[in-house]
Amino acid sequence: MAIEGEGGRAVWCPDPSLGPLVVAAVAAGAQGPYTVAVEEAAPGRVVLRVWALVRHGRGTRWVEAPEGTSVHVTGSRPGEAPPGAV
Repeated sequence: MAIEGEGGRAVWCPDPSLGPLVVAAVAAGAQGPYTVAVEEAAPGRVVLRVWALVRHGRGTRWVEAPEGTSVHVTGSRPGEAPPGAV
C-alpha cells in the first residue's frame, strides 16, 4: 500500500476475524530513513503514521512522509510476532 494524500497516513484493513494482531511495518521511498507508528487500531482498521527524516538547515528533522511512499505491513498472532513488531 502507499500513503495517499497529505498527513503521512496509511490505512491497513486486516480481516477482523483473525483476532488480535501484532503489526510490523516498513516504509520505503525517495526520502528517508522512515519511522512508522500505529496511530489508531481497531478491529479491521489500523491507521499508520509514517515520518521521513529530511535535511533541514545544518541538521535534520522528522516530517510527514510524502504521498506515494510505499508501506509494507504484516500482522502476526501475538505468539508468532517477529522481533521489533508493535
